[in-house]
Parts: sequence; C-alpha cells; structure tokens
Amino acid sequence: MTINKSLSLINNKIDFKALFDSHYKSLVLFAKKYLQNQMLAEDVVQEVFVQIWEKRNKIDTKKSIEGLLYVMVRNKCIDKIASNKKESELKENILSNIYNKFNFKNNLIEQETYRLLNKAIDLLPEQTKKIILFSINGLKNNHIADELDISVTTVKYHKSKALSILRDKLKHCVILILFLTFTLVLKKYL
Repeated sequence: MTINKSLSLINNKIDFKALFDSHYKSLVLFAKKYLQNQMLAEDVVQEVFVQIWEKRNKIDTKKSIEGLLYVMVRNKCIDKIASNKKESELKENILSNIYNKFNFKNNLIEQETYRLLNKAIDLLPEQTKKIILFSINGLKNNHIADELDISVTTVKYHKSKALSILRDKLKHCVILILFLTFTLVLKKYL
C-alpha cells in the first residue's frame, strides 16, 4: 500500500485489511509514546481503524491516509489521557469526601464521648476527681500519691472508686457510642 493512497480506494475489506496490516504496529508504537501503556495504545489504534471503516465514505479523500491515521491516533490518545485524568481526579475526590465524612463523624463521636466522660468526672467527689484526672493525664500511682501527699493505697482506692462510678454513669452511653461506631463502619462498606 502506498503512503498517499486515498480513502476512496478502501471500498472493500481486502484493501482495509492491507491498510490495517501495514500501519497497525507503527501506530501502536506512536500511541504508546503518549499513553505509556501497550494495551491502551492497542485499544486506541483499533478504535481509530473502526472509525475509519465506519466513516470511509464520509472522509475527505484528498488527504493522505497515513497523515489522517496519525492525527486520529494522536487525538484519541489526548482524549484518553484527559479522560483518565478526570477519572482519577473524580475517584480522588470521592475518596476524599468519604474520608472527610468518616473523619468528621469519628471526631464527632470522640468529642461527644469526651464531653460525656468529663461531665461524669465532674460529678465525682473532689479527691476522687483529682486522682482520676491525674491518672488520665498519665501520672503513675506513686507520682499521684506524692503530688497529693497521700498513700499509694489511697490512690488505688480512689481510682477504683472512680472507675466504678464512671462505669455506672456511662453504661448507657457506651451502648450508644458502640452503636454509632458500628453504624459508621457499616456505612463505609455500603
């Protein structure tokens, strides 16, 4: 097949097959330079040949077929790149939104938990409240005892008392928090 053969001569499948066979490999290599992917490049070239066949009677017959093929492949590659970029951005936005919603709900649950815990701690007897707050802030029993000038046994007693009271006051909240957490996790997978 000569380079300048016009499209008007591609009236039959034999001529079209000759055109395909003579240009396919070079067009795939050309497309691969744009797309960096062999399979995508092959798909693009095949799509171009399908378009050529479907529009063979409507295409300007004064242009060289080789030039037309390369322009069509280049344009399809650019379309693919733009489409893939939009798809990637869309996926990234969707994942970001899901993450932000999940994070917001987690933060909301965490803040509500702290609020309920602090409210329950405020209701503790003064000495028990001090000890549990020191404990929450990471102080060890012997440090708490030194700070408040009491025995380690007294610290342990107040911590035990605080935990018992908090457990009792927050038992209804634990079920709510677990339910909300479970609902968030479930929504994540639906």
